[in-house]
Amino acid sequence: MSGCSLRLSLRNRFLLALLPLAEALFRLQDVFYRWLGVHPWQPPTIPPAVSIAVAAPYAPETGFLRDRHGYRLFYRLWPPRGSAQAVLIAFDGLGSHSRQFHPLGALGARGIAFVGLDPEGHGLSEGPRGDLTRYPDVVDGVADAITDVGQKFPDAPVYLLGESLGAPLAMELAVRPSRPATLAGLILSSPELNPTQLTAQGGWETVRVFIKHLPFLLFWSYRPSIDITGRERLVARGPEVYERSRRDPLRVNRVSVRTIVTAYALIGRAGTLARQIHLPVLVLQAECDRVDNPESAPEFFRCLATGDKELVYFPGAAHGLYYDPDTPQVVRVVGDWIARHCERWRAPVQQCEDAAG
Repeated sequence: MSGCSLRLSLRNRFLLALLPLAEALFRLQDVFYRWLGVHPWQPPTIPPAVSIAVAAPYAPETGFLRDRHGYRLFYRLWPPRGSAQAVLIAFDGLGSHSRQFHPLGALGARGIAFVGLDPEGHGLSEGPRGDLTRYPDVVDGVADAITDVGQKFPDAPVYLLGESLGAPLAMELAVRPSRPATLAGLILSSPELNPTQLTAQGGWETVRVFIKHLPFLLFWSYRPSIDITGRERLVARGPEVYERSRRDPLRVNRVSVRTIVTAYALIGRAGTLARQIHLPVLVLQAECDRVDNPESAPEFFRCLATGDKELVYFPGAAHGLYYDPDTPQVVRVVGDWIARHCERWRAPVQQCEDAAG
């Protein structure tokens, strides 16, 4: 296990090698602006003024919880049919929000409560918009959501699904000694491990983006100057997803240089985090993923320390597994995996057999 590693593309190795230099620049900027007594950019901390009724048409129940940092986090809840055998909480990592996960609401028919969470700064949740520079606070919010949901379903194990860049954030929570006791397993969906495209331009074009935004890197690294909408052209098989995302008022379409640097730092930690995870893990990988290299998933899978792990490929599927022709199969795989694992939690065996049926 100690010898496992993720083979990154040359471009990603180059960018990861630049991270210490970028972080040193950011520390110098912070010293300079503290000396001036000003902040170069104060991002808005509230979501766009969009009606919840318009923004959440798919969820039967919606609400807010308040995290330990004082932000209100928005969630969508699909309650189970009958008593809850398990709870699944899903969140994305950057740009998107929980409405995309609405097909997982079908798990309610199998006794699995489903909660789609807007993490801090995304969707209808409060917080600096699209800002991952304080990612430990974002992870705190996810932990608080698990605790809050646990109070609604006190006898059910909780499984956490992190999609894309949400996968390394979910892993960050899983390795914490203080993680919620009800967290019973992880589902890592199209995890960001070896990105082919993290901004609007892919490949070595990402380096050109950094050069183009050098003034922001040097002086205004907090300002949301980088367009990330180009990824949406690649996350799905059809163009309608991109068009819908482009018109979505809740999407975060521009992020700061600091957020991109933080995202790469999180991705660079994936192998290290995998070697510390002992919870059950299900990895869902799209075989035709054009956002992240799908060949990195088996390497990552071998790095996972847990003996209870499963890797499922979806041939032909694109990065966005919850708006794909294979989405019904994805939902079925998730439901089957949770049903098998709830037996190993505190729920009685008969209840799990009912959920599996």
